[in-house]
Amino acid sequence: MKHFLIIFFLTQFTVYSYSQFGWDWNTVGGNSLRNGRATFNGPVGAFEIHYRAQSVPTIWGNQIFIESNTLVTTRYVSLSPIRAVLACHEAASGDTLWTRNYAENGVMIVMGFKNGQIYARNFQQQGFDTIYAINPANGNVIWKSRHTVERGIIWSAAFADNGDLIIPGSGTKSVMRINHLTGDTVWTRYRIIPNTGAECMCVSGNTVYTFEGGITTPKRLMAIDINTGAIKYYSQSLPGDGDQEIPFSIGKDGTIYIVRDGENFML
Repeated sequence: MKHFLIIFFLTQFTVYSYSQFGWDWNTVGGNSLRNGRATFNGPVGAFEIHYRAQSVPTIWGNQIFIESNTLVTTRYVSLSPIRAVLACHEAASGDTLWTRNYAENGVMIVMGFKNGQIYARNFQQQGFDTIYAINPANGNVIWKSRHTVERGIIWSAAFADNGDLIIPGSGTKSVMRINHLTGDTVWTRYRIIPNTGAECMCVSGNTVYTFEGGITTPKRLMAIDINTGAIKYYSQSLPGDGDQEIPFSIGKDGTIYIVRDGENFML
């Protein structure tokens, strides 16, 4: 099994809070645009290794989520039966803060970290995964939602400005906004998606963007009002395969970048 190496490259400043340098990595892609952009310039020249630190042994590595001086990730500790725990570390030193599972059958996948709350789901491959909000200081559960989410290892939450989650819910709640304080729904919206992997959503301003379309029907982008859940518009059909497993991202200027499965790069 692999041991986790946390490595930070620093050249110009001492780390006190990663937030002050724009180092927060709230979701896959870093932000709800999923474009990987940060508010600081990277180092020029040779890198300096700030530290190396071990975490819980894992079968394979996973996305790291960062807020302030805390980072969290999923660690697959067993494949038979499949089990995964959360491991939380101090970002400046790599010291372990806590590790925890939250169910006997727990496969805990981090899906976001924002406004002082870690969000995770218990991945059970049935499309009805439980959502948890977790205190990063001690690993305690803040709330467990009565609503469930779609299966899928790769998807993660997008966020409204106030920290509410935009996530793929189960069944007819295939797009839903979850109140970050209570775990209840603000609104839900139905959409058809071709397969797991197409759950990706991005947020730009007051609009949620997501794929829509089945295996045998055209795929297009769907634009949803983030405040009400109302459909704003659809894009034209985007040619490509019946499925869609490649996520998309939005540039700083609002341009949407898409790679359609089996097709070309699109704007």
